[in-house]
Amino acid sequence: MARVQAWTDDWARRLPHPASGEVIYPDPQVSGHRLVLRKTRKTYEVQRDRPIRFGPRRTFKVQTGDALTTSVEEARTRAIAALGQIAKGLDPHPKVEQPAVTTLGSAWAEFKKRGDLRPRTLELYEYTYERCLKLWEAEPLATLAANPVMARNEHRAITEGRGARTANMAMSLLRTIHRHAAQLDTSLSFERHPCTAVEFHDEKPRQNAAIPAELMPAWGEQLECLRALSPIRASFHILSLRLGTRPGELAPRKWSDVDWDRKILIAPETKTHLVEVPLTVQCIAELERVRPIGRMLYPRSEFIFPARDGGHLSRFTEPKSALSHSGNQMRHTHHTIGVVLGVDELVLDVIEGRSLLKVGAAGTASSAGRGYLDRLALGPKAREAQQAISDEIDRCMHGTSTISS
Repeated sequence: MARVQAWTDDWARRLPHPASGEVIYPDPQVSGHRLVLRKTRKTYEVQRDRPIRFGPRRTFKVQTGDALTTSVEEARTRAIAALGQIAKGLDPHPKVEQPAVTTLGSAWAEFKKRGDLRPRTLELYEYTYERCLKLWEAEPLATLAANPVMARNEHRAITEGRGARTANMAMSLLRTIHRHAAQLDTSLSFERHPCTAVEFHDEKPRQNAAIPAELMPAWGEQLECLRALSPIRASFHILSLRLGTRPGELAPRKWSDVDWDRKILIAPETKTHLVEVPLTVQCIAELERVRPIGRMLYPRSEFIFPARDGGHLSRFTEPKSALSHSGNQMRHTHHTIGVVLGVDELVLDVIEGRSLLKVGAAGTASSAGRGYLDRLALGPKAREAQQAISDEIDRCMHGTSTISS
């Protein structure tokens, strides 16, 4: 062991490397600190035993820097800090934080922060996650990806209990969450996701989703029977038919969303954008009919279609024995009647709240926003078409229609 009275940066850099073994220079100022010369390296180190009062003997060796890139003062500062830790019985080695394991729950929390998710889309995702994926909340995504049979079996179970469409939606959401997480956690494979073994159902476009014209009278009779038992649900179904809205966008509407002066129903948050739906004479009459019933049954509710839990109606369909067609079939029927009546597709897009991009591309619309139905060149046509569709619905329900669907 060589001894030197003073260390300098230049002295440390000029020291020759030994041909073999190592040469040690104790620090003349800091006990326990030293410079170790090896064949290819010059390293500052701390070597010190932990005080016996903290347990069995343990020797710590900590590198405080390389002599070629670290100054003597920097090395001594680190050495003093390390020696202080040892004197307290602590491990002086820097703590290396292990990355947290990405679970489905943590990945879902990150996924929901995406800025491109519209409120309505996020609401649908949350509904699917809570019903179908929450059971795996604490499961690491790597485990799900390494065992794709778990997702395959769950897909089959959801299919049996909730239907093929719900099963496909749940597994598609799981796959999307995993791929989003793989962008943040590079230990996850973008291609090797948990759903590689899932046998997705072939979802063909639904045929005959609309109510056939010849069945409309019977459907109207069923509706009136339902009205006697549940007037709020009956109003929801007939307004779904007359308005052509998505059931999930009509159900949460509040009375404050009704513009009685402009005869408009406003849906601020939808699958696409803020939507204004023209209200026909029949729609206004239906709203006026259901309003006192809702106020009597649920006096504190602000929803047009209130529910017992204090929220709004959340089940959009009826048993076929009670109502042969319901839910999205109302929107399909509305659209079918509009097409049969010869309503322009762009006008139907405006009425039914589809993207206004097609309308704007045709050079007939300004940007979407509250009041757009009055600014839109197709606005008057949309109101006329909505009234024509509502009148035709009346004729179909009375069996006097000449159209067929």
